[in-house]
Amino acid sequence: DMREAEGPVTAILMAGAIGGGGPLIDVAIQESKNDNAADAEAAADPYAALSPATAFAQLVAADDNVLRLLTFDNRSERYVRASMTQTGSATANIIGVGFIAKSKSY
Repeated sequence: DMREAEGPVTAILMAGAIGGGGPLIDVAIQESKNDNAADAEAAADPYAALSPATAFAQLVAADDNVLRLLTFDNRSERYVRASMTQTGSATANIIGVGFIAKSKSY
């Protein structure tokens, strides 16, 4: 929930073990007006890619234990999330993404 955020947002990707036989993992940033939840004011707004598209460099099996930062300022909606797509075979992956931004108020 980025309601109280202003300016650029930094996404922090932390990858532990990338397992299996050569997985390719794409992690993109998406946004939504209402977290894809309908309410009295509006219908559900599905998450969609930022425009222009904003994503981390592709993760491969050799990327065990990496930390990557991605700063973006093209967000226009309240909610943001990271979406992961994997191709190839993998047994287990440990990946997390967090977001930090300046607060409008202190």
